[in-house]
Amino acid sequence: MSLIPWFWTATAVGDKVGEHTEYDTANAWQASTWWAIAVGLAVVAAVAAAARSDRRWVTDPALAATAVALGIVVWQWQGIPGLHDQTSAHGGLGWFAAGPDDPEVGEIVRDNLVRVDIDGLYQDVTWGLYLGIAALAGQCLILAVRTLPSRRPDRPDGAPSHPRTD
Repeated sequence: MSLIPWFWTATAVGDKVGEHTEYDTANAWQASTWWAIAVGLAVVAAVAAAARSDRRWVTDPALAATAVALGIVVWQWQGIPGLHDQTSAHGGLGWFAAGPDDPEVGEIVRDNLVRVDIDGLYQDVTWGLYLGIAALAGQCLILAVRTLPSRRPDRPDGAPSHPRTD
């Protein structure tokens, strides 16, 4: 899920060919360092839990790590400012380029994501983020179920938990 688009931008462009819209996307690894850390944490947790599925001492920390990863993703998503928030904080009223090192209008800049919805420019999270959140929540659910006590506890002497009736 981390390799599909999590953030996208659409920019109206007028050039010699005419007017058209250019699209750009970024996956979790490209868009945010925190999202990349969260995905890496969840992958390590899933691999550890899958490798030692019979060990609760692995499953419990894997569940905690996945829950932390989910929290990081949601925290970062909710922290993406809107253009209004950015312009109010900096006193500006729009997009401008001040030098060759500055990003172009509509370019996705890692760790500097901004939600924009104005004529000719749209930037926001996209369907990949929602699938990523669903995958992390699903992993949390699976690991939570695996940490529940078994309904048929094993007896210490190795005998079956139900007595024979013959």
